[in-house]
Amino acid sequence: MMKPAPLSALWPLLATMAGYCTAAHAAPQLMAPPVTTLSPQQSSNLLTQLTAMDAARGLAPELSVRLSSQHPGAAGQKIVRTQHTYKGLRIFGSESVVVTDTAGTIVSVASTDRRAVSTGGLAPLAAADVPPAISPAEAIRIAASSVAPRGWTAGRPAPSC
Repeated sequence: MMKPAPLSALWPLLATMAGYCTAAHAAPQLMAPPVTTLSPQQSSNLLTQLTAMDAARGLAPELSVRLSSQHPGAAGQKIVRTQHTYKGLRIFGSESVVVTDTAGTIVSVASTDRRAVSTGGLAPLAAADVPPAISPAEAIRIAASSVAPRGWTAGRPAPSC
Protein backbone atom coordinates (compact mmCIF):
# COMPACT_ATOMS: atom_id res chain seq x y z
CA MET A 1 0.00 0.00 0.00
CA MET A 2 1.25 3.48 -0.88
CA LYS A 3 1.83 5.95 1.85
CA PRO A 4 0.32 9.43 1.27
CA ALA A 5 2.75 12.26 0.64
CA PRO A 6 3.28 14.65 3.54
CA LEU A 7 1.33 17.91 3.28
CA SER A 8 4.54 19.94 3.11
CA ALA A 9 5.42 18.18 -0.16
CA LEU A 10 2.11 19.29 -1.72
CA TRP A 11 2.52 23.04 -1.10
CA PRO A 12 4.70 23.74 -4.18
CA LEU A 13 2.23 21.85 -6.37
CA LEU A 14 -0.77 23.69 -4.86
CA ALA A 15 0.92 27.08 -5.29
CA THR A 16 1.65 26.31 -8.95
CA MET A 17 -1.94 25.19 -9.53
CA ALA A 18 -3.34 28.27 -7.78
CA GLY A 19 -1.21 30.54 -9.96
CA TYR A 20 -2.35 28.70 -13.09
CA CYS A 21 -6.01 28.86 -12.12
CA THR A 22 -5.82 32.56 -11.27
CA ALA A 23 -4.12 33.45 -14.56
CA ALA A 24 -6.28 31.18 -16.71
CA HIS A 25 -9.60 32.11 -15.18
CA ALA A 26 -9.15 35.76 -14.23
CA ALA A 27 -12.38 37.72 -14.49
CA PRO A 28 -12.40 40.65 -16.91
CA GLN A 29 -12.40 44.11 -15.38
CA LEU A 30 -16.02 45.26 -15.32
CA MET A 31 -15.71 48.56 -13.51
CA ALA A 32 -13.84 51.61 -14.65
CA PRO A 33 -11.37 53.36 -12.38
CA PRO A 34 -12.85 55.84 -9.89
CA VAL A 35 -14.45 58.85 -11.52
CA THR A 36 -13.94 62.42 -10.53
CA THR A 37 -16.97 64.27 -9.25
CA LEU A 38 -19.16 66.01 -11.77
CA SER A 39 -18.14 69.53 -12.60
CA PRO A 40 -20.73 72.27 -12.07
CA GLN A 41 -21.32 72.31 -15.85
CA GLN A 42 -21.78 68.50 -15.99
CA SER A 43 -24.15 68.62 -13.00
CA SER A 44 -26.16 71.39 -14.63
CA ASN A 45 -26.29 69.46 -17.91
CA LEU A 46 -27.53 66.33 -16.14
CA LEU A 47 -30.17 68.26 -14.17
CA THR A 48 -31.33 69.95 -17.40
CA GLN A 49 -31.75 66.56 -19.09
CA LEU A 50 -33.65 65.14 -16.10
CA THR A 51 -35.92 68.21 -15.86
CA ALA A 52 -36.76 67.93 -19.56
CA MET A 53 -37.58 64.22 -19.17
CA ASP A 54 -39.81 64.97 -16.16
CA ALA A 55 -41.64 67.72 -18.05
CA ALA A 56 -42.20 65.37 -21.00
CA ARG A 57 -43.78 62.86 -18.58
CA GLY A 58 -46.10 65.55 -17.23
CA LEU A 59 -44.63 65.92 -13.75
CA ALA A 60 -45.39 69.15 -11.90
CA PRO A 61 -42.56 71.71 -11.87
CA GLU A 62 -42.54 71.59 -8.03
CA LEU A 63 -41.15 68.05 -8.33
CA SER A 64 -37.43 68.04 -9.04
CA VAL A 65 -34.25 66.15 -8.23
CA ARG A 66 -31.07 66.69 -6.26
CA LEU A 67 -27.83 64.87 -7.13
CA SER A 68 -26.75 62.76 -4.17
CA SER A 69 -23.90 60.42 -5.15
CA GLN A 70 -22.07 58.85 -8.05
CA HIS A 71 -19.78 55.96 -8.86
CA PRO A 72 -18.17 54.46 -11.95
CA GLY A 73 -19.99 52.03 -14.18
CA ALA A 74 -18.89 49.66 -16.92
CA ALA A 75 -17.07 50.95 -20.00
CA GLY A 76 -16.63 54.51 -18.74
CA GLN A 77 -20.26 55.08 -17.81
CA LYS A 78 -21.21 57.00 -14.66
CA ILE A 79 -23.97 55.99 -12.29
CA VAL A 80 -25.56 58.92 -10.48
CA ARG A 81 -28.14 58.67 -7.69
CA THR A 82 -30.62 61.48 -7.29
CA GLN A 83 -33.08 62.29 -4.54
CA HIS A 84 -36.55 63.44 -5.54
CA THR A 85 -37.69 66.72 -4.04
CA TYR A 86 -40.89 68.73 -3.76
CA LYS A 87 -40.34 72.48 -3.54
CA GLY A 88 -36.75 71.74 -2.51
CA LEU A 89 -37.71 69.30 0.29
CA ARG A 90 -36.51 65.72 -0.07
CA ILE A 91 -39.22 63.10 -0.56
CA PHE A 92 -38.15 60.25 1.72
CA GLY A 93 -37.88 56.90 -0.09
CA SER A 94 -38.09 58.43 -3.57
CA GLU A 95 -35.00 58.41 -5.77
CA SER A 96 -33.63 57.75 -9.24
CA VAL A 97 -30.56 55.94 -10.48
CA VAL A 98 -29.24 57.55 -13.67
CA VAL A 99 -26.68 55.96 -16.00
CA THR A 100 -24.76 58.32 -18.31
CA ASP A 101 -22.26 57.61 -21.05
CA THR A 102 -18.79 59.13 -21.21
CA ALA A 103 -20.20 62.30 -22.84
CA GLY A 104 -22.73 62.81 -20.02
CA THR A 105 -25.79 61.81 -22.08
CA ILE A 106 -28.40 59.82 -20.15
CA VAL A 107 -28.44 56.16 -21.17
CA SER A 108 -31.10 54.98 -18.68
CA VAL A 109 -33.06 56.07 -15.63
CA ALA A 110 -34.63 53.84 -12.99
CA SER A 111 -36.82 55.67 -10.51
CA THR A 112 -39.73 55.44 -8.14
CA ASP A 113 -43.01 56.86 -9.39
CA ARG A 114 -43.27 60.40 -8.07
CA ARG A 115 -46.86 60.76 -9.22
CA ALA A 116 -47.86 58.19 -6.58
CA VAL A 117 -46.11 60.31 -3.97
CA SER A 118 -47.98 63.42 -5.12
CA THR A 119 -51.33 61.69 -4.64
CA GLY A 120 -50.74 60.67 -1.05
CA GLY A 121 -48.12 57.93 -1.30
CA LEU A 122 -45.08 57.98 0.98
CA ALA A 123 -45.36 61.64 1.99
CA PRO A 124 -48.32 63.66 0.73
CA LEU A 125 -47.11 66.80 -0.98
CA ALA A 126 -49.54 69.03 0.93
CA ALA A 127 -47.57 68.14 4.09
CA ALA A 128 -44.61 70.16 2.79
CA ASP A 129 -46.64 73.35 3.12
CA VAL A 130 -47.59 72.73 6.76
CA PRO A 131 -45.36 74.19 9.48
CA PRO A 132 -44.22 71.65 12.08
CA ALA A 133 -46.42 71.43 15.18
CA ILE A 134 -43.57 70.36 17.49
CA SER A 135 -39.94 71.35 17.93
CA PRO A 136 -37.08 69.22 16.57
CA ALA A 137 -36.07 68.29 20.15
CA GLU A 138 -39.61 67.08 20.90
CA ALA A 139 -39.65 65.04 17.66
CA ILE A 140 -36.38 63.34 18.67
CA ARG A 141 -37.72 62.64 22.17
CA ILE A 142 -40.90 61.04 20.77
CA ALA A 143 -38.98 58.98 18.20
CA ALA A 144 -36.44 57.79 20.78
CA SER A 145 -39.15 56.81 23.26
CA SER A 146 -41.00 54.82 20.59
CA VAL A 147 -37.94 52.71 19.70
CA ALA A 148 -36.46 52.56 23.19
CA PRO A 149 -39.46 52.56 25.57
CA ARG A 150 -37.27 52.10 28.67
CA GLY A 151 -35.26 55.21 27.97
CA TRP A 152 -32.40 56.25 25.80
CA THR A 153 -29.68 53.74 24.90
CA ALA A 154 -27.55 52.62 27.83
CA GLY A 155 -25.41 55.41 29.18
CA ARG A 156 -25.52 57.64 26.10
CA PRO A 157 -26.88 61.17 26.33
CA ALA A 158 -29.90 62.02 24.24
CA PRO A 159 -29.12 63.90 21.02
CA SER A 160 -29.68 67.63 20.95
CA CYS A 161 -30.82 69.83 18.10
